[in-house]
Parts: sequence; C-alpha cells; structure tokens
Amino acid sequence: MLFSNIFRNNQQEFNDLIFQNRNRDYGAYQLRKQYPNHLNQSLLISSSITVFLFLICYYLNKAVPTTTNTSDEISYSAAHEIETIEIPKPETSTPPPVRINKKDFNYALTRDSVLLDQDTTTNSMVANEKGQLFGADTATAFGTNRIPRTGSTNNPKTDSSNIIHIMPGVMPEFPGGMTELMQYLAENIHCDRWNRLGSIGGKIVISMVISRDGSVNQAEILRDEIGFECAEQVVDVVKNMPKWKPGMQGTHPVNVRYILPVFFEK
Repeated sequence: MLFSNIFRNNQQEFNDLIFQNRNRDYGAYQLRKQYPNHLNQSLLISSSITVFLFLICYYLNKAVPTTTNTSDEISYSAAHEIETIEIPKPETSTPPPVRINKKDFNYALTRDSVLLDQDTTTNSMVANEKGQLFGADTATAFGTNRIPRTGSTNNPKTDSSNIIHIMPGVMPEFPGGMTELMQYLAENIHCDRWNRLGSIGGKIVISMVISRDGSVNQAEILRDEIGFECAEQVVDVVKNMPKWKPGMQGTHPVNVRYILPVFFEK
C-alpha cells in the first residue's frame, strides 16, 4: 500500500504538472487520473481468479479417489499367460509271452522252463538264454549296415544266382514254420559248460544265407556274449539244419541273408 500511495502521489503530481492551465474535466487527464485504480483492480481480479482456480483444482483432486485401471494389466496377463499342457506318455503294450514247460520238449537243458514267443512278420527268431525263443526285428536290433551284401540287381551282367537279398518279396521259411524252428533249436543247442559255470546271460547272433535250393550256407558268428564255446555250437546246429523253403522274389527263388539272434538267460 505504501508503494501504491507513493506511486499514486507521484503520478498525480506528474499529471497536474502536465495538465497545468488545461481543461481537466474530461479526456486524457481523467484517464490518467484513474489509471492507478484500474491497475489495482485488474491485479486484484486476476490474482483472485488464479487463486480460485487453484483451490478448485486442489479440492477436486482431493475429492475424487485415485483408481488404478487394472483392466489392461489383467488383459495383458491373460494374453501372455503360458498354459502348461501335460502330454500323457504313450502306453506300450507288450503281449504276454507263451510259457511252455521244458518237459514239452525232449532236449538236454538244466534250466526249468522255456519261453516261446514268435513273430511271423520278421525274418529272424531269437532263442532265450535258457533255450527261450521269440521273434526279433533284426534291422532294429543290429542295423542293416551290419548285414553283408553281395551282388547288385542293377547290373544286368551279374549272375542272379549269386545275388543275396535282404528283404525279398517272400521270406524263406523253416520246414513247419516258426514253431518247428524254435523246437529244433531248443532240442539241439546244449551249452552245458555255460549252464554249469556261466553267471550272466547274453546273446549270440548268427548270420546265415538261405540259398535258392533251401540249404543253409555261410553261417558265421556276428556277436558272442556268452563264451564257453556256445557260439560255435549254435553255428554247428545252424549248419545242420534241414533245407528251408527258399525265399521268393516274384516267381523266382533267391538267396536270402538271414540273421538269427539267440538269447541266453540265467
């Protein structure tokens, strides 16, 4: 107020000096005389409006509760949630083997029983360590790269009688079928030393060729996990087999490589 009064007094003296000996009833003199009042009024009004607006904003902010919008978070979480799916393990069904007591066969084994399980869809069979025999997939068990091959069907100059097939159209068959083959092996394989001294089981794998005339040739040992000269005995039994029904490729008999795994079990 002091500054305003000083400013007003100085302004009034200045106006009186300017308008000395002039008409002061109207015009510029009156405007200049009222200017300080107008200035004070405008400052007061503008300040009041500013303070009023500030107070309104303050009270509105205090009165309205702050709400957090969780819809975006929920939708985000739902959209990015990883669902754990448990994949059930495939069930493996193994058909129960047919158990045949050793008295059903007349052969010299010191074990109590023989397990027979045949698979007529494969080109091989397996004898258990006790003399047990069951079908086996030789390609899976030993790999096709381990099977010796000779000849080539793509060479027209090759003698077809020397070609050895792996999977002909019709596989060779032991006289009487798989059951007779299992019985033949069970009756003729006698590993007496292994029966007395062997402590663990294993397998013997024999490779042989069933010729076009059904005879068994080229019998050799691919794997021997038993010892006690059992593998040599299995080879002798294989070499003395009767003639097989030969394998057929179309209408012609062919030589066929045949894998015979024999498993021994304590």
